[in-house]
Amino acid sequence: MGRSRFARPDTRTLTLANGDTLTVKRRLASVEGRRLRAMQAVPTLAEPGLVMAYLVDWSLPEYPIAGKAHDDLGAALDALTDDDFDEIHAAINTHATAMAAERAEEKKLPAGESASVATSPSPGPAASAIETSET
Repeated sequence: MGRSRFARPDTRTLTLANGDTLTVKRRLASVEGRRLRAMQAVPTLAEPGLVMAYLVDWSLPEYPIAGKAHDDLGAALDALTDDDFDEIHAAINTHATAMAAERAEEKKLPAGESASVATSPSPGPAASAIETSET
């Protein structure tokens, strides 16, 4: 039996430079991917679209987002400082890139064989202070 073709609700925890954490989806469901691609077609929505697609929760107590609707999440992102949004976007972009590479590797394996999971993705230039953990 090969890999499942259905998105599972698996998450990862990303740690930002100051110790705040983000809980993000490992993989997107098709509806989330379609919404992301639609937002990426509009230049001003591309970065927020990526963050909204993957972000499940964060440790920022001033603005809880767990279980919030898509529009409420957008309002929370809009309330961030520009630098903080950039840090969150960079962390999630690094995560999304690592997940795409992982999927590409899985597609190369014969049916029934599993890939070894990397302990952590290679950090990009903007992600030097980002750590990840599986949940």
